Amino acid sequence: MAGPWHRPRGGRGPGGPALARGVRTVLAHIHPDHTASAAVARAAGLTPTDEHVDGEVRWELRNAP
Repeated sequence: MAGPWHRPRGGRGPGGPALARGVRTVLAHIHPDHTASAAVARAAGLTPTDEHVDGEVRWELRNAP
């Protein structure tokens, strides 16, 4: 059974409901070797940035102001 974040409601993918509720940014830090985690982040609408923190890539989904 999928949690509520798996069920988009009028947003862009699974991250859409959070953004629709006023969340401005969704962040994840994912190790470059964790391809499954990167796939989940991409499916949720996050994109990788050029920023690295403790060897992990910062991924983000931003809501337009």
